[in-house]
Amino acid sequence: ARQPPLPQRGAVRGAPRGGGGARQDGGGGQQLGEQREEACELDSLAAVADMQARVEERASRLRKDLETLAERKRDMLLEGVEAHEDLQRREPALRKRAAAAIKQVRSVAHAAHADYAAALQEIDLQLALLARVREGAEAQQREQEALQQRCVEALACWAAEARRAERDRRERHFGEAA
Repeated sequence: ARQPPLPQRGAVRGAPRGGGGARQDGGGGQQLGEQREEACELDSLAAVADMQARVEERASRLRKDLETLAERKRDMLLEGVEAHEDLQRREPALRKRAAAAIKQVRSVAHAAHADYAAALQEIDLQLALLARVREGAEAQQREQEALQQRCVEALACWAAEARRAERDRRERHFGEAA
């Protein structure tokens, strides 16, 4: 980029170039207008040069920021690629571990199911044994009730027989005494 010439050192803004500030000829009006025009032009050039320097400085900072962002993006992409490669390297081992875990869970579930079935079978056996014990107890109870009934009947018969024998004995005793 082409830069406009900078004002000369020691020049005062708005002051004419070359010599002092006194008028040298009689046509000073025209010269004064040219001087003012030249001073405005110098002020504009200085402002443009200042603005151009700030724009160039800002552009330089933006280029550095873009470079930094591009570097960060590249680093992040490399990290992503490395992570993906790492995952691909680890995938077979992870699949093996997952398969082993699934196999172990199935084995434990199968063992638990077998334990459950064995427990159910044991419960069924115990219930069958309990039913046989109950049937035996009920049969003994019926036998005892029948035996008790026979004993009561035998006792009632004996008591009736004993009363009749006693009555007969009394009748004989009183019949002989009368």
